[in-house]
Amino acid sequence: MSRAEMARQQLLANPNAVRALTQQNPAIASALSDPAQFEPLLEEQQRQAMSDMESADMFDIEGQRRIEEEIRRSNIAQNMEVVASSWRFIRGHD
Repeated sequence: MSRAEMARQQLLANPNAVRALTQQNPAIASALSDPAQFEPLLEEQQRQAMSDMESADMFDIEGQRRIEEEIRRSNIAQNMEVVASSWRFIRGHD
């Protein structure tokens, strides 16, 4: 199972996360119901975020905000992976 699929399943299992995602990232939220659409969209958004972060001027206030937002999103993604891995281990599916 791919990381994107694990993240998708974890999100679908948590109605509060789905509500938050709907507000923060409507495109990803709308793709939750379709695994074939979700993974490429997630990967594209991650590539775009990395590109934006690399091109941001670290001395510009708006650039700092974009970098901060990307770091926050990255931390959330990492936390979701840890939860998914832990959940599989706890359930005995590792």
